[in-house]
Amino acid sequence: MKKTLSLALVVLMVVAAFSVFTIGSAADGDGWTLKDGVLTVTKEISGTYATGNDTFPWADKRDEITKVVVADGVEKIPAFSFTRCKNLAEVEVGKDCTTIEQDAFSYCGEIASITFNGPIESIGQGIVYSSTVKKVTLTDQSKEAFLAVAAVKPYNTSFEKAEFTVTGDVDPVVKLNVEPSPFGEIENWSNATWFLVSGTTTEISNKLKNKELDLKVVIVDVTDQKTYTISKYAFDKPTSEIYSDTSGRNMLRIAVCDYGIVPVKGHAYTVTLELSEGGTLKYAGTSETGAFDKVSGSSNPPDGKDFWVVENPTHYYDEYNNSSDDPVDPPVGGEHTAMIAVLAIVALFGSAVVVSKKVLSR
Repeated sequence: MKKTLSLALVVLMVVAAFSVFTIGSAADGDGWTLKDGVLTVTKEISGTYATGNDTFPWADKRDEITKVVVADGVEKIPAFSFTRCKNLAEVEVGKDCTTIEQDAFSYCGEIASITFNGPIESIGQGIVYSSTVKKVTLTDQSKEAFLAVAAVKPYNTSFEKAEFTVTGDVDPVVKLNVEPSPFGEIENWSNATWFLVSGTTTEISNKLKNKELDLKVVIVDVTDQKTYTISKYAFDKPTSEIYSDTSGRNMLRIAVCDYGIVPVKGHAYTVTLELSEGGTLKYAGTSETGAFDKVSGSSNPPDGKDFWVVENPTHYYDEYNNSSDDPVDPPVGGEHTAMIAVLAIVALFGSAVVVSKKVLSR
């Protein structure tokens, strides 16, 4: 009897120990499961994250997570979803996910690999901030296109050091997500008026500095329906015109005043960037329509004007289209002035020849 009782106690202890182990290594909820370190998410699960206030359902199990699988059908990874999963080594994102919000995988230490099974269209600020990503696998999206999406928001430079593998169909022209600067859209600085835009990667910025890419800029005054085209933008001050802001985003300053373009305060504008390499278009993107108001704290030009006006620009926009009801010819200056002067000299010379022939024929 005692032997039978002892054996029963042993069996109960083993079962209890096994139950404790099972509970500690597996968990599940509505739209997610965690088993053997693999967290599988089958629907979008939102939550909040702050010190002492983590409302994600796997909040108390972040240290157990070694792999995250975002299943097909999930379109967005919410902000802070997998932040501070310090043992996270592998991530697999389903083909339907197009948006990854802020700090989704921040503070995760070293992530060996992230696989995206479809193209990513929107990446929030610092999604892998303070994490090291060793390898990225892309599907139907080029490395340049992915980095251009990541470059829109700050603190995403960790991706630039990763090894990339690309599969599927890739668009030959990389779409730039052109955005106004967080510090404003039009800036008066260093005796000039500049449009500030971001959306270029470090690689693009370096190629522009080395003059390996040609930049075409199209500025549209949406309010007045006027389009200004600069077929080849000349970087006269490259260190000021191509730079990184305090958060590491790559920025371009477009000196519109140097091309005879004078912004109008409060007007809505769009800016299109087209970058060609060896005559082939490689990068292109257009900003959304924005007010492009003067940046706060920006200096004022002389005579109380809102923006700098250069009487004789060094360069000039070379195409102009005015589709408004009030037809206004573009101002004349720079290269246009030189061309008109040449035509005037030719006309005068022709007149002189005609007069000389008449005099000689008398």
